[in-house]
Amino acid sequence: MYHSILKTVFVSFTLSIFVFLALVSTTLAAPMTYTNQASYLAAIGGSADVTVDFNSFVTDTFYQNSTLDIGPFSLSSSGTVHNNLNKIDVDRFSFPGTTDTDGTTHATIYLDSRGSTFTFATLTFDNPINGFGADFGEVDPNTLISFETTSGSGSVNTVTPNPGGASFFGFVLDAGEFLTSFTFTTPVNDGFGIDNVLLSNFESGPVGISEPNSIPLILGALFGIVWLTRRKPLQS
Repeated sequence: MYHSILKTVFVSFTLSIFVFLALVSTTLAAPMTYTNQASYLAAIGGSADVTVDFNSFVTDTFYQNSTLDIGPFSLSSSGTVHNNLNKIDVDRFSFPGTTDTDGTTHATIYLDSRGSTFTFATLTFDNPINGFGADFGEVDPNTLISFETTSGSGSVNTVTPNPGGASFFGFVLDAGEFLTSFTFTTPVNDGFGIDNVLLSNFESGPVGISEPNSIPLILGALFGIVWLTRRKPLQS
């Protein structure tokens, strides 16, 4: 009888480990990054599926603590410190001109890590993408892009060849990986601009999250637990 109890406990513990491993999220390897627009375009097949230049905006439009529809994606921000600078900058005077990339309307993104309330910004895409590129103005290399894909979580630093001025930055996920949003955060205080956004595989439509490995593990574990609970106890 004692041996049977130990066996039941051991099997239940083993099944619990399988359930945990099936449910735990996967951390992805860093995506391929590009600091040259031509190289990025070559990596996504020669041209972007969608281009956004913000030139349709005729007045400064803010997205502080709110969501702003850009068309193919939306911009939102949350936080208190300097969040009032998060906007589509048309006049290019109220925010330092260094965030400008080419003298045209662009999106300003201000992040802050001081105090208990962080200021961060999120891009949410209408359709899944597997590649993102844009012209950045004065972005700090410590600024982090964090995202969730169809297989797990990942992140990439916006390291550009000209952190103090305008330069291109883009990244491409592995084949079969897609994301629907990402968030800019920073361990320092950073204000920068983005313009001429280039999206890859935007028009491929929604992509379901496939979990071919975790589902059998979970079902098998549940079946094992039910089998154990329904077994007749051994006679002592």
